[in-house]
Formats: sequence, C-alpha cells, structure tokens
Amino acid sequence: MKITTISIYLTILTLLIPSSITIQPVRAQVAEVAGAASTAVVLGSIRSNLLDLLDSSMDRVDYSVAQAAIKMLQALDTWEKVNSNLMDKAFSGLDATSRNIFSDANAFLQNTNEYVSQNVKDIDDIVVKINQVSESMIFGDKRSYILNQSPLVVPKNNDDSITVRLTGVNLDVAEPNIFLDGEAVTKRILGPTLVEFEIPKESLVTSGEKLALTTFDVEYKTRDGNFLFVFPTYKDVKTQIRLAGLPDTLGSYSLQITKNVVNREVKGYTANGGKFKGRNTTKKKVVNPENGFKWLIDDRSKFKVVSTGGGEAGKCHKDIWWNESNEHGISISARLDEIREVNFGGIRFKDGYKHCGLQGLVYRDVTKSKTEVIANGKMGWMSDIVLDFPNGTTSFRITFTNFEGKTSIIDNSTSEDKYFKVVRSDKSIILKPKQVTDFI
Repeated sequence: MKITTISIYLTILTLLIPSSITIQPVRAQVAEVAGAASTAVVLGSIRSNLLDLLDSSMDRVDYSVAQAAIKMLQALDTWEKVNSNLMDKAFSGLDATSRNIFSDANAFLQNTNEYVSQNVKDIDDIVVKINQVSESMIFGDKRSYILNQSPLVVPKNNDDSITVRLTGVNLDVAEPNIFLDGEAVTKRILGPTLVEFEIPKESLVTSGEKLALTTFDVEYKTRDGNFLFVFPTYKDVKTQIRLAGLPDTLGSYSLQITKNVVNREVKGYTANGGKFKGRNTTKKKVVNPENGFKWLIDDRSKFKVVSTGGGEAGKCHKDIWWNESNEHGISISARLDEIREVNFGGIRFKDGYKHCGLQGLVYRDVTKSKTEVIANGKMGWMSDIVLDFPNGTTSFRITFTNFEGKTSIIDNSTSEDKYFKVVRSDKSIILKPKQVTDFI
C-alpha cells in the first residue's frame, strides 16, 4: 500500500483537526471545513472512508492495513459513544487532549514516506491514545463501554472455535452478547473489564486466496441515568466487531540450490612405453596415462598392448600385468631374444629390442558449480515442509511470496521470515510456519 492509501489516512485524520491547530497552511484550511461541520457528519465521513480502506486492504490481502483499519474503526466507535453529547456540535468543541492526538496522527502520516503497513505500530499508538481519552471520560459515570477486541485476525489452527476477548469498562453489569444467526454465543464474564466469547469457526467467512471479513453484532446495556434520583436506568447499545480470516495458503516457495557437479571426461589414449631391450628375457615397464588423467581400469576389455615402433628379436606380450597395475600406471611387458649377426669376424650377439605401448581409456573428473531450482510448492499454516538437499549442495536460496503478494529471500546468511523460519541440517532444510500469536 503506497502513497495513495496514506492519502486516505491523511484525509481521514486531517478532518479531525480543529481550526485552532495550525501545522501547515493547507491542513489549516481543511481543518476550518472540519471545524464548521458537525461531529456526526465528520465521523460518518471518516467511518465511510475507513470501511472503504478496509475493503480495499482485504482485496489486496494486506492484513497489516486491515488490522489498522479495524482498530481505528473500533476506537472511533468508542470515542463516538463516549462523546455522544458532541455529535450535534462542531469539531471545535473537542478537548485539548483529543486535538493533540489527532494532530500527532496527522503529522505522522504527513511526514512518512513508507507504506502504512510498515508503520502499523504508529497507528496502534494513535488508537491507544484515542482509547485512553475515552477511558478517562468513562470512569466515574459507571457507564459500560467496549474499548478493545482481540484478536482482529483469526489465527490458523485446528480449533473448532476462536476465543474473542472484549475489554472495556463495567462489562460485568453490561450483559454483553454476540449474536450468530439470532442466537447468543457462549460467553464468559471474567470481571468488569474482560469478557470472552467462543465463536464457531464454521461461522466465519473464508477465502482460499485473500483475507475474508466477518462482521458480528454485539449488544450490551449501559447506565443511562437514575429513576427518581435513586434507581439506575439503562439503555441498549448496539455495535459490531469484525474478524479478518486468513487465506487457506500462507504463500508459495521455490528452492534454488547451488551444488558441485562432477563431470567425467573419458577418451581413448595410446601410451608409448618406449623401447624394451634385453637378451633372452622378459622386460616389464609401467606406462602412464596422459598428464592430468587416470587410466579407466574398470573395463579391462578396453585395453590392449600395441606396437609403437620397430624391433628385432623381440615382441610385445598381449597380456597385461593387472595385479601390478592401478589407475596411475599399468604394467606391460615384451619378450626379448638375442640378435645374432654373422660377419667376417664371426658371429656377434646383441640384445633384442621392441617398441611397445598400451591402448586404452583415460579419464578425469572436472568439478563445476551448478545452480538450479529443485523444489517449489505451496505452504500452509500448520505443517512443516521438509526439503532434501542433493549431494554436493554448497548453498541454497528460498524465494517466498506470502499471501499478501510480498516476496522475501531466505539464504545461507538468513534463517527467518515474517511468517516462517528455516531449520537447516547437512542434508535438508525444514520450513516451519510461525504461530500467528502476534494477531492475538
């Protein structure tokens, strides 16, 4: 939610500023109009704008803004009931405390350049101050009022019902009720300031893709004077509470990993064993693979001893000495006899010789870094998601888009998101949805 929504808040809260307050010339002009209007008219306009804001935030699935709008509506409802005697009067009749609250709110919203959803705490502070003003005017006349509601957003769990807590003043004598299809739901009055209601979850509006708003009618009694100056009299008060339901899906994720991939290069190679020389003997040599490679000795059928040059009185042995070989060197041999040369001086004997080599397969393993998306899916609110790492994984990145449409990144350097946390082991990661206790 960008500046357009902030502008709505500005319009709403600027209308609350009396003409005696001057923050900026433009706001002073608007305040003059507000000061001339009746309290009822201005609050009606504010309520209408807040309801529009609430509807739009539900459509955008922006629960933070929905919370702020619901709280603001509730606070203004209470303020209106406490100040019912001002409804027909001009806004200039507001007390100084109220003027300061609304001036602070307006100044905050005028000066911020951030999304309202990122500054909900400031909105909450404004709501608290409005409620404090209301409370200061409530105590002493023994009237009953509802000031706050908890939760505003329904948490996701397996419970069949949700406990809604209403806090306020003199609720123990107010006979408060929440009605569902004309019937009062179960309640527990826990004292003058707290009452709890059990609302069946099946009665809540739900949506698979966005926030869904359910409105409940609330009725209670409040003191309205005395009969014959002695006996207290009461009147019925009707109001509403609103519960925003979370969508079925928390969000969607994709897991990208970077891993070391070993690519094996295999090729044929002929190694030259050089010249074998001897007389009436068998000579062995160890022939080496190409530099940077190893012999691929898993399949011995691919190897054979070959002639790599001339010779005399010698021949290459076909058999390979495998028991004396490994991937770094293979032992081959040649049979060598004597050379007899007849000349004028008689017979001369010399060593036989032969050039032999080895033909076979060599290999080398090349390690490369590879990045790929290996998993994606939907995340619910109550079940962990276990994602296994392939062997050789060196880093990961989770791209998560929550139900509000906002995207976040979790990687090696981070382990937590607004809605879930990541537990990592050597072989896997676990995505653990957080319990939405911040809504309660």
